[in-house]
Amino acid sequence: REPSPLVHMSTDFAEHVDDACLLLSHLDLQTSVALGATCKAWRRLSLEDTVWRGYVMSHFLRNSSNMAEGGVQAMDMDDDAKALLLHTPVLSAPEPGAPSVPTSELSEARSWRESFHRWYTLARYVEPDSGRLDAHLWQTIARAWRTIENWLADHLPAILGTLGEPAKPGGADGLAQIASRPLRYILAVHNGQTIALDQVLLDGDTDRARTLQDDIVLGCLGGYSAYDHVVCMRMHPRARSLKLMRKLDGRISLVCDAGALDLFAANFRFDRLVGADPLGGVWVQCRGRQGLQWMNAGPSLAEWFAEYARGLRTGYYLPANIHIHVSSRGISLIPQAVQGDECTRAVTNGVEVVASAVYAFEHPQMFCYSIRLRLLEDAPFASVQLCSRHWEIHAEDGSTRRVDGEGVVGLYPVLRAGGGFRNDNQLTGPMMTRGVESDDAFVYQSFAGPIPGSRFGGAITFQPGELEAPAGAQFRAAVAHFALRVPEFLF
Repeated sequence: REPSPLVHMSTDFAEHVDDACLLLSHLDLQTSVALGATCKAWRRLSLEDTVWRGYVMSHFLRNSSNMAEGGVQAMDMDDDAKALLLHTPVLSAPEPGAPSVPTSELSEARSWRESFHRWYTLARYVEPDSGRLDAHLWQTIARAWRTIENWLADHLPAILGTLGEPAKPGGADGLAQIASRPLRYILAVHNGQTIALDQVLLDGDTDRARTLQDDIVLGCLGGYSAYDHVVCMRMHPRARSLKLMRKLDGRISLVCDAGALDLFAANFRFDRLVGADPLGGVWVQCRGRQGLQWMNAGPSLAEWFAEYARGLRTGYYLPANIHIHVSSRGISLIPQAVQGDECTRAVTNGVEVVASAVYAFEHPQMFCYSIRLRLLEDAPFASVQLCSRHWEIHAEDGSTRRVDGEGVVGLYPVLRAGGGFRNDNQLTGPMMTRGVESDDAFVYQSFAGPIPGSRFGGAITFQPGELEAPAGAQFRAAVAHFALRVPEFLF
């Protein structure tokens, strides 16, 4: 039998490069390295970029997840492989001489060999036991983090400053101890947030907590408020999450339909929790008919995280004053960008009304709605004062409930043309008390009740001028109906 031409590589190298590269690309990396040490010809072949393309595909492309585990749908194999070259992870050393750690950055590698080494270094960090990295999943998480970082840098740098360093691979609170692969990748970029109030509250130091009220709105996963119910979700460092789980053990179940949960985010009061299951899913704790229970918060944790980042990028979520007693702004989970029946806008006699709601899954009333009022610059009146409200709630069964009331929670704001208002109130007796002036839109938030599938709207009566100095006949400003709907993603 004739020996393989590959035996004569030293003399026929140029004729068999493609065959040899194909052979090398099917060998494991250790064998290829050993073969490359046998002679100069094999050494030259082991450095061919087509060989490293094969390594990238065999080590990372074929390990990539499908949609169910939070990756992306597989494209044509060549396009899929090219995406790993064009969007290769960037690792950086926090200081000279220190080991490289993951970042949210993705950039084009100069060669397949460089791409492999960057993916391989990342795999050893985030998959310390198996080394089997899901490249598509990493790209999804990294892009989401980069979007969040950029948005915070532009709008709320104080929250950006709370994001932690990458979690360590090993140790009791290291990445290797986390069953959820998407959660490992999320914490590998930023190990939660460092917020003084969170540790103080977890330790039960209520006296010191009163001095840290401004920290309430620093959660990177957003929040909302109505009356004395305040939510602002933050990501916890792994060590703090473990402490929280030990504290909650026995008080609530940390098991869902998909298995044991790893908590990674919570409200500052720890009364609204988010956990990751071992299969890549994400769950929130909600109030159901049988009390507290875990509810699926999205198709997968990776898609949930990417969808939140998309909401920031598209303006669906915006900076806003979340807590009435905290002047600093946070991320509002109540939609403010007009979009279908999720967030509606109506203008009557220059009064702009933007209305929307958020699913308050942790609250027995289920939905918190928001009414934003502003008198536009081209309004026919210099000012108008709110008199009364008239709500219509259309249920799924076709019934309609109407609610009428004076003012809003004792407030009768005077809106000024071009924006701004004076927050007058009538808390006791017939006399109106002048309130504080503000340059912002007037925002009224309350609970609608446990009525999923309903449509909420109606009108608000205004007095041109002021109640004590009328400048025309009263009129009703429309509140376009908006949906009270349980969304696909729960934040």
